[in-house]
Amino acid sequence: MGATAGPVEAATSWGFWSRLPRLEDGRLVGAFVPFRDGFLTAGASRGGAEQVRCGTLVAGEACAFDVRPGRTAAAGAGAMVVASAPDGSDTATVGFLEAQRS
Repeated sequence: MGATAGPVEAATSWGFWSRLPRLEDGRLVGAFVPFRDGFLTAGASRGGAEQVRCGTLVAGEACAFDVRPGRTAAAGAGAMVVASAPDGSDTATVGFLEAQRS
């Protein structure tokens, strides 16, 4: 199925997750393998909050991210992760953040 950073945990119309997005120790982490180029951002599902840029998507290449504390305030548990085309013409929710379970 292409590049991966681990086993496929979930698939979307934009690509698949090798590591579902989650909050761990205040950091936003995950790994997404897109089918096309674009950008990956996270933010509150109800809007209004600043979006956190997770990475640049390159078709077929794993986009692993680890966003430091301080940049994740807009992306609390329950926030959504969105993939978008480089020109913003197409966007899709590709996942939701989960808090790390002990």
